[in-house]
Amino acid sequence: MSLRAAVSTEEAQRRVDGYFATQVSAWTEIYNYPGLVPSIYQQRLSVSLRWIEELALAPDERLLDVGCGAGLAAVTLAQRGFLVDAVDSVGDMVRRTRQAAAEAGLAQRVTTAVEDAHHLTFPDATFRLVLALGVLPWLPAARRALGEMARVVRPDGYVLVSADNRWRLTDLLDPWRSPALDPIKGAAAAVLRQLGLRRRPPQREPSPQAVSIAELDRWLWSVGLSRVKTTTLGFAHFTCFSRHLFTGATSAKFHRALQRWADRNVPLIRWLGNQHIVLAQKVSNHRAGAR
Repeated sequence: MSLRAAVSTEEAQRRVDGYFATQVSAWTEIYNYPGLVPSIYQQRLSVSLRWIEELALAPDERLLDVGCGAGLAAVTLAQRGFLVDAVDSVGDMVRRTRQAAAEAGLAQRVTTAVEDAHHLTFPDATFRLVLALGVLPWLPAARRALGEMARVVRPDGYVLVSADNRWRLTDLLDPWRSPALDPIKGAAAAVLRQLGLRRRPPQREPSPQAVSIAELDRWLWSVGLSRVKTTTLGFAHFTCFSRHLFTGATSAKFHRALQRWADRNVPLIRWLGNQHIVLAQKVSNHRAGAR
């Protein structure tokens, strides 16, 4: 990586860290909030914990929670008998996780630290499983971070991640947000800027990046991971030119109906939720880039 690219990545990460430093209280409470969007985050955690339980890992296995946030996943995993290293790039999030573990009487089972997901300090093959929920969309170099997660997981161990879906149904149906129209929108914006009719808007808050499941598969394989299972999660909110089409109650009904279809693996719908959740396994004797 060039020096300029490294500096750019560091600057982008500082912006993300600064944003999430203002969100500690929100992430502390989101799993208790009512409403459609909090319910999707709650379901994401529930699905992830169920998949981990189905792996039937041995008690006292050492797990890593990357981007631990306010610590709910880390504490829950510790309650289930695991030894958890919980790391985040935001110091206040790490302190909140440490506090949550202490309040639950699990301070000896949850170890916390400030870590950069792009440069984890753990030795190779340290963990049986690495968990990273809501992390990849915010990373300036997500593929590099996946490589670090693959490095620190043991042979035949697991990495469980979520990623925002580039082809989410709620965006596909909105002309303003549809990725299918990105080339047209990009060309039009470039012409307007050349004519002096449009300027690049100042970027305030960082925005999450979305990927297709095919692209995520390529990232995983390139770092020695192979997808074991996946699901799609969340259908909120339906918009047209970024304006909400339905009330909160109606949006929730649409979400529940579509989520039931996705859970039943209904063709097409199963790939169109707001987020991917993916469980991948480290491939023995894998040669990076061989696929």
